[in-house]
Amino acid sequence: MIFAFVNNPRHPMRYVLHLVLLSLFPLALTAQPILGSATLPQPGSLQELVVADTVGVQHGSGGIGVAWDYSGLQPLDATVKISVLRPDQVPIEVRDTFPSMDRVVIDDTTTEAFQVNGTHLRMLGTIVPSATMVVAESDPYDVRPVELRFGEVHTDTFSAVITTSAVPTPIRRYGEHRLVYDGFGELVVGEQIYLDCARLTMERETWDTVRLGPVTTVLHTQLLRTTWIAVTNGDRRLEIETMVIRRIVNGGPVGEPITVRSVRYDAGILSSVDDVEQTGRLEVAPHPITGRSVRVLGLSVPAAEGRLVDPIGRVYPLTIGATGSESDIHLRLPAVPSGWYVLEIVSGQDRTRVVARRTVILQQE
Repeated sequence: MIFAFVNNPRHPMRYVLHLVLLSLFPLALTAQPILGSATLPQPGSLQELVVADTVGVQHGSGGIGVAWDYSGLQPLDATVKISVLRPDQVPIEVRDTFPSMDRVVIDDTTTEAFQVNGTHLRMLGTIVPSATMVVAESDPYDVRPVELRFGEVHTDTFSAVITTSAVPTPIRRYGEHRLVYDGFGELVVGEQIYLDCARLTMERETWDTVRLGPVTTVLHTQLLRTTWIAVTNGDRRLEIETMVIRRIVNGGPVGEPITVRSVRYDAGILSSVDDVEQTGRLEVAPHPITGRSVRVLGLSVPAAEGRLVDPIGRVYPLTIGATGSESDIHLRLPAVPSGWYVLEIVSGQDRTRVVARRTVILQQE
């Protein structure tokens, strides 16, 4: 049996013990579990990933019994939240755009609609509010099989019509998608050690074409995404993404390709979409929220203001009404559609710092 020693001078005995434990479980290095339905996006899950510096971070290679060492990641002062919701927890405009969806993934401000279609997870489309762009897939594609086996390669093609306020005519998209479960082993990321991680490598290539009079512009995008997930529930442990964008006008390349990279990893910040407030037991009444006001109890610091954030990233400020105490406030709600929101409370001492966060359902009468 061959072991790869992960060097970490801060915790030498911890890693020696880790290698000893591995020697007791030889099957962990050779068995590759099937990634079943539990590793698909499950409504009710929520993760907060830390954004890391991309300098020197490589996608690496796959294989069986691999020890991936990403202990040297340098965190940046940024995080992103990834939550999975039921259709009834998102605004009506999202449900109307993708009526057949059965789960919605909110990745930062990007909303992705999915459907389990028999033996496959199907991607129905994407909404990107920051670019005022709606992508409606005219030809949805299967993202991955419900049961994905080691070494299995899944491919598909898709097409879409993109409408955006930035371009007066629809953008026609054609794309190709390739996914492979190409690695299984242990992952060291930051201070965490994960013994059973599956690695997924996704390659996606798209061509976006827009015609304005005699000018035809094509954006050619190549995306490589490597994701390490937990084999028990599909939680993302580490994700590395590299995107290369090329611009072609009337058949000829224009300028140099643009490369965009990102690295983000799980630091164990959040684990549940039902209650993610960070300052103690926060209570909201009524819940689900009905009417035009909500009572918030259990705050550990004075509140300056509140706000609602919907699943596509829009922020609605809330007004603080009469307070019973520093830990008991009333918030007056704006006229917003029924649906799922994140209720955030901002500190009275520092108006830029969110000190409490709770997911809520709003039911307008």
